[in-house]
Amino acid sequence: MTEAKPDHRSDHSTFPHFALFVSLISLREETGARKVTRVATPLPRYVERDRSERLWFCVDRGARVPLPNDPTTPEFRAAYNAALVDAIAAEDDSDE
Repeated sequence: MTEAKPDHRSDHSTFPHFALFVSLISLREETGARKVTRVATPLPRYVERDRSERLWFCVDRGARVPLPNDPTTPEFRAAYNAALVDAIAAEDDSDE
């Protein structure tokens, strides 16, 4: 007569691991729900944001000019206007 093999599914030794798994998933979902997301401010024309969240002014494939990181400040607007004037001047110089 053959001996019956024990059913591993009824083995409750893995239950503590499962409970830990469920609690970790629950914790991940809880903390994920509280993630702060940055509201995307529309950027002016010719302004790009790179992976490090740095802002750059770039026309076509021209030189990149660094800009302040907050597009709502007067410093950003002044730097943007200066870069735009420089880009227009460079374009006029290349046409001649």
